[in-house]
Amino acid sequence: MPKQLTLDFFVRKHPQSSGRTVIDSESAEPIPVPVKTEDEATMKSVASFADRQKPSTPQCQTQVFIAEPLIRRVRPGLEAFRAQPTASLTSASASPSPRGFSTPGASPQQGHLKASASPLHSSIPQKNLSSKRRAASTSEESHDDIRSPNQGKQAPTTGFTRQYASIRKRLDSNTVLYIRKGRFFELYEQDSIFGNVTMGLKLTRHASSMSMCGVPDYMLDKYIKLTLDSGKRAAIADEMPEMDKVEKVQKRQVIAVYSPGSVSSALLLGTQYGILYIEDRGSADSDSKYLQFYDPLRRLILVKSEPCTMGEVIALIQRLSPAEIVISSCVYELVRAQLSVYFLGPIYAYNNLYATVCSTNLLWDISLDALESCANISSAFRYYLNYLLATDKRLTPIQQGDIAEYLTNITLSGIFRLPQNSSPIATLPMLTLSSLGILPLCSADSLARFEAVDSSVFEVYNNCVTRDGSQMLKMWLMNPLYDVETIQLRQNAIKLFADSVNHKHVEAVLTSLKAVGTSLYYLVLGCRSNCHFNSFNVLEQSTLSNRLFVQLLVTIIRTCSAAEALHTLLGSNEKNVQSNEMLRHFSSSNSCWKFLETLYNKVASMFEVDTPQTMLRKDFKLSANSNEPNLQIVDALLDRIEQRYVEYLNTLAQTHRLSPSLKDYPLTALTPATSTAKVYTFSPFPDRHLVIGDSLIPLAKQSHFARIEGITQISSTKTAGRFSVLDPLPNETIAAANLATRATESQSQYNQQALCRLLGVDVTVDGATQGTRAKVKLLIQALDKVAFRRLLELESFLLRRKNSILNTLKLDLLVFLFEHEDMIREMCSIFSQVDVLCCFSKLSRIYAHVPWSYPLFQPPVHEQEHILDISKAYHPIALKLSQARLKAWVPLDCNFQNNKMLVLTGCNMSGKSTAMRLIGIAVLLAQIGAPLPCSGMVLTPYNTILAKIGNEEDIRSTFQKETADCAELLQEALRPDARSLFLLDEFGRGTDSTTGDALAEAVCRQLTQLNLRAVVSTHSPLMALKLEQDKQVRLCHMSYEITASGIQFKHTLCHGLCTRSFGSQVARLAGFPTELLEQCDKHTRGFIYSCILSTMEAVEDMLGQK
Repeated sequence: MPKQLTLDFFVRKHPQSSGRTVIDSESAEPIPVPVKTEDEATMKSVASFADRQKPSTPQCQTQVFIAEPLIRRVRPGLEAFRAQPTASLTSASASPSPRGFSTPGASPQQGHLKASASPLHSSIPQKNLSSKRRAASTSEESHDDIRSPNQGKQAPTTGFTRQYASIRKRLDSNTVLYIRKGRFFELYEQDSIFGNVTMGLKLTRHASSMSMCGVPDYMLDKYIKLTLDSGKRAAIADEMPEMDKVEKVQKRQVIAVYSPGSVSSALLLGTQYGILYIEDRGSADSDSKYLQFYDPLRRLILVKSEPCTMGEVIALIQRLSPAEIVISSCVYELVRAQLSVYFLGPIYAYNNLYATVCSTNLLWDISLDALESCANISSAFRYYLNYLLATDKRLTPIQQGDIAEYLTNITLSGIFRLPQNSSPIATLPMLTLSSLGILPLCSADSLARFEAVDSSVFEVYNNCVTRDGSQMLKMWLMNPLYDVETIQLRQNAIKLFADSVNHKHVEAVLTSLKAVGTSLYYLVLGCRSNCHFNSFNVLEQSTLSNRLFVQLLVTIIRTCSAAEALHTLLGSNEKNVQSNEMLRHFSSSNSCWKFLETLYNKVASMFEVDTPQTMLRKDFKLSANSNEPNLQIVDALLDRIEQRYVEYLNTLAQTHRLSPSLKDYPLTALTPATSTAKVYTFSPFPDRHLVIGDSLIPLAKQSHFARIEGITQISSTKTAGRFSVLDPLPNETIAAANLATRATESQSQYNQQALCRLLGVDVTVDGATQGTRAKVKLLIQALDKVAFRRLLELESFLLRRKNSILNTLKLDLLVFLFEHEDMIREMCSIFSQVDVLCCFSKLSRIYAHVPWSYPLFQPPVHEQEHILDISKAYHPIALKLSQARLKAWVPLDCNFQNNKMLVLTGCNMSGKSTAMRLIGIAVLLAQIGAPLPCSGMVLTPYNTILAKIGNEEDIRSTFQKETADCAELLQEALRPDARSLFLLDEFGRGTDSTTGDALAEAVCRQLTQLNLRAVVSTHSPLMALKLEQDKQVRLCHMSYEITASGIQFKHTLCHGLCTRSFGSQVARLAGFPTELLEQCDKHTRGFIYSCILSTMEAVEDMLGQK
């Protein structure tokens, strides 16, 4: 059976229209122009999208009033249609409705285009315009989409334009509407401008003067993904099988609304997923926020009932990794400014439109019951989710869960740990992560997510080849281990992979993992979220597209290849694997690999599989295994129908003596019809129109040909004529095809008995016949007796029967995957951990110009024992420097010995903060098992790592934030079971020196009473001398040297006190004006002189009193 004879080839019938319209002009008489029908008037053109980073931009400026998403990620060219609120509102009130279907009270949030002084019609091509008409219309078209106000007439309205307006008004201005027309999904009005500027689509004009552009239906996923990546939402309006009785056009209805955080399909899923909702329930001055999170893959609503501070919100953002944030707050801009430092995705403000359309059930004319089991979520968040998920009412209801339990399960499921009954995860507040520069911060001008302003430890260590591997590394950095045995298992595995003997095998593993792409676990979760289950939780139907299902099969095949590469690597090191419990868990003895082998055999027995490259081609058609008896019967009957079509065409050629003009005669197979047909053929299923080129039968004689053959002439073009030779079927539309692809074998209308009845075969005879060949012979004999004009009905049934068999196999495979979801999760977790371990093993080769070592851990003999000794350590971010600059870097040596606290003094720019960060980073990396750029390190593990270094952007005053952060860290350090590393940089500098020094001294004395090791920096020699009186405190400073040319920093940690900060010398190095520096020195000498006099007077007073 040829590949073109499938359900994918639905061809809409072209309606006839003879209406006329008039285009007015001030400079010329009206020229009557035939109105094109809905399908004929649509010019579908898709510009190539070769360079996503440089989208095309309009050639002239256009004023467009569009409520832009309040996000920080702005693509080049978006400035061309930024909102102009004042001008747009003025023009909206002064001009009449720009389109015939617009209502007088249309809200400006609908995003209607406004007239501009710069015409845009030059960037939108118009076909078949005479020079006279072009000259007449140029003077009046001030915009491609809007007629000039002085024209006084609106563009003609049609049933489609009114239908479009009815759908569009239910969507907010930040949602791009893709509406199907035939084989294209089209964008209109402000959406078309967005498609042109952001995605490079070519603008054209609809018959109703609406600007438009379109994308082929097979490329819809690609452009939906681009829409979501640009911070917009996307709505899809598809054609329904029935007609719209009011507008007299094909009915169209929204079938899906996507936002960056609500997608679950692997074809649309990005590096993050989920929606975080933040709400203020108190006053605007309150710092308390209430959080709710939606996980689209697991269909869970997570509610945090207790209020959160902004610090806790930021920490949860890093751990949840949402794809979008929605804020319902009277201080939206303030909250957005705080979050934008840590989150680069879209940050939306809640729109009251959601409450309007959802609370009155005006959304998509269906019941809103997806969230009926979630009782504790905010009403505003419920409205927003219903806006996105109302079309998913047939899917599994969304469940509610606890956010703390969710995070624990996600974290521990991805970490192999010993012992299994404990929780060996160290506490690491978000403040510590940001102070140490572990994760990248967002850039305001970034175009890609996770792009950092400065380098971070994550960026240096992240050489993972998979997205899941990068997420696993991030999870390890945010959850350092406290159990020494588990850390050592990781170290031994990294050493094994770093061995030069295994380089080839390691590269093979990484190559195979990179080919897998999206993990099988996330694909299965996405498939589950798009399946229909009955009340007994039994899978009934799946809405997965063929492309997504093929991607699932390809991932299974590639996962098997990755497993073979991993087993080859571990098998070549059998002795080391058996001595390492973690690697033994990863080896072929794990039951998850036996499941994977069973899964692959099941796929091969169900479907006709090919190489992954072949299966991912857009023309690949998934089919069931040819050994399936029912499928053999269907294919045999479809082949026989094609033979009858060919026989009809050959007979037609002989009758009308067309054979001399044919390339190959007689015909042996059908070929798809084209607009420039040189031979005659049938157009693809389902209409089976006969297409004859004018080289065979001239257009003038085609009507005569139709009368002779008793067929109906549908339409004629310059190159071919279309004729209806078969009885058309009712409701044969693209929507009917989409519905037919969901058919299952259990449905009676597509089973074997229904086929027998359609062919007039006795069902009992068919059932009694033994063997597939005998059944095929019997059914073909019955098929040959069927009238030719009924072949279309039979072909339609057989193709649906074929889909029924295929979809039954799909459901069986999905049920098998869902039943073994835990196995799949464990298997993908192993792959992610192996990716991270291989990534660590390559660090010594990537940065070979510095020494690398693995820290040694010494469990404490008693609870108060702490060991921390670092030798010749390089800051990880310094590894990004050139080798010449890195040679000038002075590695750090640090040894606490028996001291509990190091008080670090020194002049500005001497490296105090860098040294403190390096100590914290070294401890953190050591406790995830990673190698370190140092000569050696010995430590006892810490279960709490606390750091406050540097200042971060915040709306609060410097001193308020400083004291709040310090209080948060002290609360963690005061836990009875805490063994902490505490790093505090220049606390108290935000207020006067007397109060600041007193607070810092009080904090330091409190720390000396706790079970920890601390490094505290200060510029106050007096406070440092007071603390030195405690035997547990040692004074240190960053060395320097005064030369004739100025001060030189040695960046070496030395014992003793630094009594001067050398602020003026540092300011001179920074380029401070010389005049101001001279004044500074003068004021300093005067201040010192006055202090000496005050001290002498105080001494004399004291002596006089005695």
